[in-house]
Amino acid sequence: MWRLKAVLLVILRPGVAAGLVAVAVAAVGGYASLPQIVRPVQAIEVPVIQPVAVAAATSLPANLVPSVDCSREACLALTFDDGPSAKHTPRILDLLDTHDAKATFFVVGQQVPGNEALLRRMHASGHEIGKHTWNHRKINELTPQELKDDIARTQQVVAEAGVPAPRLFR
Repeated sequence: MWRLKAVLLVILRPGVAAGLVAVAVAAVGGYASLPQIVRPVQAIEVPVIQPVAVAAATSLPANLVPSVDCSREACLALTFDDGPSAKHTPRILDLLDTHDAKATFFVVGQQVPGNEALLRRMHASGHEIGKHTWNHRKINELTPQELKDDIARTQQVVAEAGVPAPRLFR
C-alpha cells in the first residue's frame, strides 16, 4: 500500500492529468492493492474482451485490440475528459503509447477545431473517442432540443476531423 501512496503523491501534482491515477493503480498491482471502498463492484459474469468483437464495435483493426480475460486479470478502463487539449493530450497519448495502454477520450465539441490531428492520432493509436456536449454545459439545465443540438454538433465536428463518429456519450 505504501507504493500506491508514493505513486499518488507523485502524480497528483498540479498539471498532471487525473486519469493517470488509473495508470498508477495498474503499476502497483491492480485494484487488489486498493482499499475495499475504491475497488470495482464484483461482476456476476466477468467479460472476456475479444479483439474481433471489440474491433467490430469500435471500428478499430483487430490487431490493435488485445484479448483480455477480466476473470483472470484485473481490468481497468482509462478515460480522459474535456479535451482535446494541445497542451495536455499529446503528453497523455505519449504516456499511453509508452505503456501500450488504451483509453477512451470524451471530447468537448468546441475543443475539436484546431485539434483535429490529435483526434486522428487518438484513433490511429487504437483509442476510443466518445463525446460530451458542445461546450460541456450541465445537461440537466438544457432543454431536450438544446441537448440534442449540442450532441449532434459535437458528433459532426468529430466526424469532420476524419475519425469515426463517436458511439459513446458521457
